[in-house]
Amino acid sequence: MKLKSYLELDPSKRAQWCYVADARFSNHTLKAPKVDTESIVNPFLQTWKVKKSVLNAGLKDMLTVAKKFGVKFAAMTPSKELLMELPMWHHFGEDPSKRHVNNSKSCRCLRQNHGAINMEDAVKISARLTSPSHGEKATCNCLACADDRTRRGCTNPHSCAMTARTKLDKLLPRWDPRKATCTEDSDSDSESEEEDENKITFPRPLPTTKVSDGFRIFTNTPTMSANANPAPRRRGLEARVHASFAGSVTRKNSEIKSVGAGVWLSTGSELNISLKLSEESAPTRQSAETIAALAKIQTTHRGTEVELESERGFVAKAMTKHLRRWEDTGWIGVVNPSPLKALASELNQRTGKTTFIISEDSPGPDAALLLSKAGEVKEEIDEVYMKIRPRNALPGAKLSKLTQSLAYKGIKQMRAPISRKATDENILLVQAAILANFRYQPTPSAIWKKARQREILPNIRNFLWKSIHNAHRIGKYWNHIP
Repeated sequence: MKLKSYLELDPSKRAQWCYVADARFSNHTLKAPKVDTESIVNPFLQTWKVKKSVLNAGLKDMLTVAKKFGVKFAAMTPSKELLMELPMWHHFGEDPSKRHVNNSKSCRCLRQNHGAINMEDAVKISARLTSPSHGEKATCNCLACADDRTRRGCTNPHSCAMTARTKLDKLLPRWDPRKATCTEDSDSDSESEEEDENKITFPRPLPTTKVSDGFRIFTNTPTMSANANPAPRRRGLEARVHASFAGSVTRKNSEIKSVGAGVWLSTGSELNISLKLSEESAPTRQSAETIAALAKIQTTHRGTEVELESERGFVAKAMTKHLRRWEDTGWIGVVNPSPLKALASELNQRTGKTTFIISEDSPGPDAALLLSKAGEVKEEIDEVYMKIRPRNALPGAKLSKLTQSLAYKGIKQMRAPISRKATDENILLVQAAILANFRYQPTPSAIWKKARQREILPNIRNFLWKSIHNAHRIGKYWNHIP
């Protein structure tokens, strides 16, 4: 949580020790690349590195944790105001394929005489280059250049303005404040209060306005699906598309036998979709429904207005009520998040309006369910394209929303679970016993969950936990003791 405190950049909320840490970092930078004190702002917003060997244990551990768990700045829709606040020198958003200059004569003049620190300064200084009164020469006498000579002591204002524009030109388009679009805080299509609770519009992503809200942790986990299937072909732009979707899972003795997904537009339509899914991609009906909606969105033009109708409201609520919270928490604790993340990525890049309709009486969802059942009996499994584009999906969790509990769960999720032979054998014995007596076979996760219920006394819960892990000092425990 020390990182969270350090990266709170609001002066009214920032702790005093953070400024001491800034001073320590600025005094101990690596020799290459060369960095002067005027260009230093924050190591997490710039490309320069800190020499950790000379730091105290607390700061050294903080930087080590940041690297281990992938703390970095990532905003899906940064506002123009935020882009203006980012540092002008050693900017993390510079195009890596271009040569970057931070220590030329003009760069030093910009820092020392013009006081250029952030991108807002670069935009203001370079603005004169588009003025008709400005001359492209060192002796230009336009108002801006004359002011720089007399008040700031700059000997070549035109050269400094050109350098400022060059710094802007070398940014990736996403981080260039000149190319930022003004996004309103609210959109008519994404109002929080809907007139009809069964008709919900997908909300467009709100812009990130505070620099502190752009820092994210656990970004080392991949956001790209390993699925290498080709992207489905999209149809041309249409006025509006209304489709019903459904998913189905058939079980036998609590084990998944088949999974299907269906999308229905009209009777006999060639655009109807019937899919057979694998157990890994859709272990639940909710996941199958999500993939059905994803399949339709992927084959529809991004500018087409889409209405997606379903009998259940899981997908609608997941993509509207819960989505922003799940993105803030890095999807930690969400069961099988891959289809949901893929659908959210597709919806985030759409320009057309997307509306979810929850209807229990409409024939559309029933027809989609029949297509889903038909997909279950297909011989071959349909591979689903679930590639997530980094630009339309946020990696990791928002650092400003991180709690001690969430951090613990995130660290556990990153680590692969340790398999114990004795535990696996006992889980199989428990499943076999329940199946023989009750004709029902619970999943391993269900067994662990039931064994930790609050209704069971703590000493009994402890006994069950040790029994499943074969941790009691009985039986084979004594075989190797003389």
